[in-house]
Amino acid sequence: MSISIMRNDWQPMPVPSTVRAFAIGDVHGLSRALRSAFLEVARRAADGGPDHLVMLGDYIDRGPHSRGVMAQVIAGIAGVKITALAGNHEGVMAAACDSGDPRDMHLWLANGGSSVMNELGLPLTATAREAWAAFSEPERRFIDTLGHHHLEDGLLFIHAGLNPFVPLTQSLAWPWRQIPRNHHDERNSPFWVRDPFLFAEANPDGLFVIHGHTPEWDDAPALTPHRLGLDLGSAFTGRIGLAEIDGDRVRLTVIHDSDQPARWRSAARAG
Repeated sequence: MSISIMRNDWQPMPVPSTVRAFAIGDVHGLSRALRSAFLEVARRAADGGPDHLVMLGDYIDRGPHSRGVMAQVIAGIAGVKITALAGNHEGVMAAACDSGDPRDMHLWLANGGSSVMNELGLPLTATAREAWAAFSEPERRFIDTLGHHHLEDGLLFIHAGLNPFVPLTQSLAWPWRQIPRNHHDERNSPFWVRDPFLFAEANPDGLFVIHGHTPEWDDAPALTPHRLGLDLGSAFTGRIGLAEIDGDRVRLTVIHDSDQPARWRSAARAG
């Protein structure tokens, strides 16, 4: 196993607050990288760092060990509170299992759910209801109890971001288990939005957003005046992003599992 950790220096938070917390971006089944990230969080917390970790969703799909990732989050970190938020991949899977609609199941499989089906020992012809039944009770409870967002002193932790043209109350009421059926809904969903949010000059109500969902392909988290992006394309790059927020400063860390998942990285390079 080859895990490297790149720790950056402290830098100013664009929007100072009283928040002290860690945040981890999209994991997508990279259980070995997540294990190293959890050890890093535990070490820093024991050394006086924050005792709260917010996870930004997308634990499952694409990568090799979605169930191993869920098991680690369920087990937690001693002395650290974990707030596990939902991502759009959990949303698609849950919606497919809720509806039983084969079209929703096809969407999940097409977006990386096939790797989870392999872990469950199920053929790709199995139904969503059969997949849901194959999960353990702790796994089902984990999915069912995922959070929507975490809002604290001007900082909003949420999976994808905010459409700057949608009222905050509307964005925060959007169900995470709802699959957008058109481009308009995708742009409005805080679990699917990309360009209206990424290139905005400010967020609704002046919030600073910590998010995942859109990969930052420079191999490092993206820090701008209105957002901190922690999705490092985990399933394709082997990297996950970790942020430590301490009031008016932030420290960014990249955990890289260079052994996983080679086939996804090769596919990304070929594309």
